[in-house]
Amino acid sequence: EATSTSSRPPAAKAGLKDLATTTGPAHTFSEKLACAECGISFPEVSPRMFSFNNPYGACPECSGIGSREEIDPDRLVPNPARSLKDGALAPWAG
Repeated sequence: EATSTSSRPPAAKAGLKDLATTTGPAHTFSEKLACAECGISFPEVSPRMFSFNNPYGACPECSGIGSREEIDPDRLVPNPARSLKDGALAPWAG
């Protein structure tokens, strides 16, 4: 006979199960990658999560490239005491 999901306890709905042992404390395991303590859960692991060239698995910082281009203000303006005319900006300092 099938059990209605509405009558199941919340932990069971989240895929959590307690395992009683003959020695030591009981342990809670999750079938759905969920934490019994804080309630956080994670999606099912799939190959696309590990693909660098798929937006789903790409690093949010570098978009899967492995590095990112950005301007280093200290290298761009090595001597802020100089004026633009006197070579304050490195690309035009010569």
